[in-house]
Amino acid sequence: MYYVSAILLILFKIPPKNRAHFRRLAASLAKRGWMRTYERIIIAYDRDIQICSYSDCREATFEGSGFSTAVLNSYRKLMLKEQVLFEKIYFNERKKIILFFRDTIQPQLIEQGVKTARLVRLNEGDKLFATYFEYFDLKTLDSDEYLEKATDVAARIVKVNLSESTDIPNSRLKYNKNTFTDALENLQNELEFRVPDISNLLSESDIYISRYVKRCLNHGDLSDKNTFKEGKVIDWDNFGWYPIGYDFGLIIGLSTQSGLTLEEYLQIEQKLYHKVSDLIQLKDFQISLAFFTAVFIRSQRVTVRYQNQNINTQLSRELVQLLNKRLLKAGVISDYV
Repeated sequence: MYYVSAILLILFKIPPKNRAHFRRLAASLAKRGWMRTYERIIIAYDRDIQICSYSDCREATFEGSGFSTAVLNSYRKLMLKEQVLFEKIYFNERKKIILFFRDTIQPQLIEQGVKTARLVRLNEGDKLFATYFEYFDLKTLDSDEYLEKATDVAARIVKVNLSESTDIPNSRLKYNKNTFTDALENLQNELEFRVPDISNLLSESDIYISRYVKRCLNHGDLSDKNTFKEGKVIDWDNFGWYPIGYDFGLIIGLSTQSGLTLEEYLQIEQKLYHKVSDLIQLKDFQISLAFFTAVFIRSQRVTVRYQNQNINTQLSRELVQLLNKRLLKAGVISDYV
């Protein structure tokens, strides 16, 4: 099917029916290692784009994949004569965000000790925006060090300080519940029979966090596939201004394959607060972290359901009960649990 689509695009200039089809076409060719055809369909799709040709490289390979709707989820490692680059091709609406990250965010990340790949080259077409980053040699974190190392990176990221006059180029970068709607719905569906008012509790939690918890720069996807040894972090496509606790909660949720007790969670919470105590009050941090951790633990359970991994099925419920107690103490809700 995709071979036919490539012929139609290259020879007859008949474009794919939509972007999703084009992304799948590119991914299919990348999976098969068809480098020349891959380059030809990109140029046929956007005649104004200039991309690095594999013929100019000492070596070129496909490396990695993704799931974003704003990017071709097939990437290339290009070994040129003078340097090694990582190619990532976006659709054009991401241009302002990428340049904003390069010019405004990345310099401050580097000051905080977070290592991110430098954008070396970019080429803009009519539909596509090709980016070329310095290539990072990455060393995977061991499973027993992921939680500590990733949360240390997250604590550095929230220290990035932008002035109130900073022009954020896209509302997508600003936190809202739609950022993690599926994960939130999964948690609600799991607990609705045990916590009859779970919907109200989660809604009130989100309202409280939106009103009172400081928003700072978050990576948005600090998984073990994006966080590496030596403080190296890749794939900033989900960065944004989220409440303190978002990245932390996601990391804890992703680190619970071996099971995490509530007591262990509370110990982690205390350690994390010491890293950001200059930015947020303790009660606000406790509410935010419990909320996001509960949401993302449930999301991780859904992800690995069929992978024969051990996920603690009780902690998300205990965190919701803890969240209820904390909101009661803050005087903002009646008892939902």
